[in-house]
Amino acid sequence: REYCPDCMCRKFCKTMRVRINDKIILFRNPEARDAEQLLTLINSLVDENAQILANRKYTLKEEKDWLNDMLKGIKKNETHVIVAEHNDEIIGSVSISKGVFRQSHIGNLGVSVKRGYRGIGLGRKLMEMSIDIAKRDKKIKIIRLDVFKTNKIATSLYKKFGFKKIAVLPKSISWKNGYDDAIIMDYDLKRI
Repeated sequence: REYCPDCMCRKFCKTMRVRINDKIILFRNPEARDAEQLLTLINSLVDENAQILANRKYTLKEEKDWLNDMLKGIKKNETHVIVAEHNDEIIGSVSISKGVFRQSHIGNLGVSVKRGYRGIGLGRKLMEMSIDIAKRDKKIKIIRLDVFKTNKIATSLYKKFGFKKIAVLPKSISWKNGYDDAIIMDYDLKRI
């Protein structure tokens, strides 16, 4: 197991097991060996036409390159990432990638949950963990995300956590033979 004791994500993203409904879910940092499972996760979301920006399947090489970049970002304290695993299968993930230059105080959040594991509280737990990590990373002042306007379940969850809508980008997402608006939402850590 590759370990970087000085990486903030390694300090903040604690490995833990949590019971969600009747399932024991392992939350941990990603590792290089996870490429195939992460590929399966993203491609399953593409297959179901989930409300994510990816609209094509990825190759194993692309996924390995992406994961390698993420692991480098973790080492450089540019990114925090947690994967959720059930029965040795990655079923979800959350990441906060720090902005650069004059936006270095913004953490851009991305969360994904595999079909069959939605609606049980896994997304809620990933959100709780990501907010906790961002609070402990003193450089992140705002968590930002974008969500499809038609994704009412996700939007409702984000609002419950205190995210506020700050902008709407009309027709900025090509989806289902048409377009959807992107809602940009922020969570201001300074108000806590």
